[in-house]
Amino acid sequence: MINKILIAIDHSSSAMNAANYGIQLAQALKAKLGVVCVTGYNLGNIDAGITSQEMEEIMRKSSDILMDEINITHPGIDIEEFDPIGNPNREIENVIELWQPDLLIIGHHEHRFLYKILSNNVEKKLLKKLKIPILIIPEN
Repeated sequence: MINKILIAIDHSSSAMNAANYGIQLAQALKAKLGVVCVTGYNLGNIDAGITSQEMEEIMRKSSDILMDEINITHPGIDIEEFDPIGNPNREIENVIELWQPDLLIIGHHEHRFLYKILSNNVEKKLLKKLKIPILIIPEN
């Protein structure tokens, strides 16, 4: 039985699609809902005068905007939010270990299907390590 659903979002266009699907599924199953948005380490852009700390702050603000959009789109939904900074794979694994969800939902956002299968992306790495099911939502 699925009692807890964790939705992993990022700063891509598919994040809201995954969040909407996950929220609808959680409502249908009467499951608790968590959302994790990892701000990855970033080197910044020295040529543009942006430090790594400034870039992390920009990404964190982007996460806050996305969470605000989720909360506005789905008012009254109780969502536990996780917003770690670090390696996305490792931080998602840490949240799963901490919160113990029964299902992880992530959005798929690469158009080149073969490239995704052959590359070392977050989805592929998580599939190898996790012991809970992962539901990958298409971009559209």
